[in-house]
Amino acid sequence: MNHSRSQSFNLVNDGPFPCHSDAGEHTVDKKTRFAAVHALLLLMTLLVAGSFPVAAAMMASIKQVGVNLGGTDLMLLRFALAALLFAPYVFSKFGWRLPTLPQARIYAVLALPLVIFFSCMFTSLNTTTALNTGALFTIVPTFTALFAWWLNGEPTNGRRSLGLALGTMGALWVVLRGDVSVLLSVGLNHGDALFLVGCLFLAIYQPLIKRWSLNVPVAVMTFWVIVMAAGWLLLGVILDSLWGAGGDEPLVRNLGGGLSRLPALVYWGLLYLSVFTTLLSFFAQQLGALTVGPSRTSAYSLLTPTLVMIISVIVEPSLFAWALIPGVIMVVFGLLLLQFDRPVPV
Repeated sequence: MNHSRSQSFNLVNDGPFPCHSDAGEHTVDKKTRFAAVHALLLLMTLLVAGSFPVAAAMMASIKQVGVNLGGTDLMLLRFALAALLFAPYVFSKFGWRLPTLPQARIYAVLALPLVIFFSCMFTSLNTTTALNTGALFTIVPTFTALFAWWLNGEPTNGRRSLGLALGTMGALWVVLRGDVSVLLSVGLNHGDALFLVGCLFLAIYQPLIKRWSLNVPVAVMTFWVIVMAAGWLLLGVILDSLWGAGGDEPLVRNLGGGLSRLPALVYWGLLYLSVFTTLLSFFAQQLGALTVGPSRTSAYSLLTPTLVMIISVIVEPSLFAWALIPGVIMVVFGLLLLQFDRPVPV
């Protein structure tokens, strides 16, 4: 099911970017599209970084009103809302067509790494810390590059390897706030092992998109992956209700009456997570994987700790520390090496 580069570009052109017949204009247009995709990935990374304070405010509000919403419940609401908001655009623009059985199988498999990652993340936080998960998350771009090489034959040259190493060290430096002694004192447990498994599944997501690219617009692919992810999460909520409650409580014990007690902040936060960190994020990742490659796309996640730090400093300037600057420099320099390790294909 491996597709050629030309097929991947045709898929992208079927989406938001037009093609030109003139050869010179086509070359300029392709470079413009690459620049537009990089800009979209940068915007996506910024919005994902903003989701951390949004999610923290949501969880604080939920605890205040005493509503028992688990991580799977919130993820289900997030994916279901994203699918509902995206459906009118997808069906009005591309037609009211259900995917074929082979397409549905691919969408379902592509959704699994996302669901497994988020499930591992929420479960692992019961026994580990945000510092540990933040440190472990920095390895995702490196494993993405390895999976991209293994599954798609995407080359990893010396400059790209150096960029990955610098970016990873810089992101880790920011997570640890420049204190190497914190890294030496970090103790790993089974929660960290579980989150590491989730990171491996997330790392394989974008190489699989590149390998299993379908002859459909990126928006359609994004929509059905989100729908399948919501389906997997609904199955998880059902099984949790039957097994966790012993079948004595109703399925919607958390998603029913409790929702009406949630403050408006939670719903605004849910809308933010659904639109920006689910809909736009998945669209940008799939478009990026098919256009600039999985390794370059995943590399933008190295900016997340830096952007979270910048947002936190803007909100509370006292959090700034000069010790963070070397990490920021390493991330930026590593990212530039990764993005410009070879000329743009024409």
